Amino acid sequence: MIEYSLYGALHILFKHKFKIICIFSAFVICGLIYIMNANPIYQARGSLLVRFGQDANPSLNMPDGQKASEVSRSDRAEIMESNVKLLQGQTLLRETVEAMGVAKLYPDLAEIERPIEVLNRKAVETLIKGPLQVYVSGESNLIEVFMYHEDPAIAQEFTRILMQKFIEHQASLYNTAQISFLDNQTLEVKKELDAAREKFVQFKKQAGISAIDEEMEQLLREKSELSSLAFQAVSNARATVAELKTKEAQLLMTYQASSDIVKRLRRSLAIANQELQARKSDLNNVNKPNSPLSQKINAIDERVRWLEEQRGKYNELAQRVSMMEENYRYYRQRGEEARVNSLLRAQNITRLSIVDEAVSSLRPVAPKKKLILLAFIILGTGLALSVAVLIELLDDRATTPEDLKNTIGLPVLVTFDHVKGHIS
Repeated sequence: MIEYSLYGALHILFKHKFKIICIFSAFVICGLIYIMNANPIYQARGSLLVRFGQDANPSLNMPDGQKASEVSRSDRAEIMESNVKLLQGQTLLRETVEAMGVAKLYPDLAEIERPIEVLNRKAVETLIKGPLQVYVSGESNLIEVFMYHEDPAIAQEFTRILMQKFIEHQASLYNTAQISFLDNQTLEVKKELDAAREKFVQFKKQAGISAIDEEMEQLLREKSELSSLAFQAVSNARATVAELKTKEAQLLMTYQASSDIVKRLRRSLAIANQELQARKSDLNNVNKPNSPLSQKINAIDERVRWLEEQRGKYNELAQRVSMMEENYRYYRQRGEEARVNSLLRAQNITRLSIVDEAVSSLRPVAPKKKLILLAFIILGTGLALSVAVLIELLDDRATTPEDLKNTIGLPVLVTFDHVKGHIS
């Protein structure tokens, strides 16, 4: 029975101390044996720099004097990830294993009597499972290569051969035979682009359109301004009449109505009134078909309707030109890259360079003895305590006065200790 108190816990510890010590000791001894027998693992590290944009390509022999195009952030990430996958690819690893030799890399595999191709494939599978690790260093252009092996010299040599093979692989990936094909494609697309542009220009010339959206926006703005101008003209005419009437009243306070200056002012006022009536008539006759303002608005509406009818053909030709321009830029850029790649290959230049030569660690990086021993100690302690508690849970005997009192409900008056040979 378990008493859930500090006294009960101590009682269990002292009662089962030998079992706890045995289990704990067994785990610690197992940990020590594992640590003593585990083979040390060394790490070899090397790093590669991937260049982009103008830093990646030489400025010589570029078409039309152009510079290498810059690479976007997302494209950089994709290129870096592609390089990592190539470094971990089976083709490159198989070539590295063949160059180094399975017997040197994994002597245990070499003892198996199987064809060399099978042994090479098994060595590659072993490398992919963990000994070889490739990472991109943050958001930089560095690729770090790690190789783990029991022999630091072998780890260092394998890393060095792998990076060198990878650089050679990059140079051999570029095929100069595609230059003529890309040049021909570029010429064909350029002809199609010129034809599409000419057709578009002819259509705009025949239709009298420069830019359909801009013209429609201008027409709608003129239509809105015509109505606004009609109201403004009436307002201006009214203001002129009011001003002339004010001057007339001021002159009559000084001059006779029959004076020449008053007569001239009244003639100007009559003309202003006629102008006001004409502007009012224009405004009232906006919706009448024969009014000048209505004719201007109708002409604008007719032009807008006609432009809408031509929009489908206009957009089709514009999209055709845009698509051909995109194709032309694509093939021209591909041709530029092919020429640069050809130059790189001829001069044995790649976009990659080794920043840090492969170097192995002086001390083993695994196993981590202190951490493993601590894990065995924690597991041993936990298991020993769990076993002691489990035994106590399964034992229904009353081993203390408190257990007996809790079981029968009566106080314990006397206890006897069992001593070997007699009773006291």
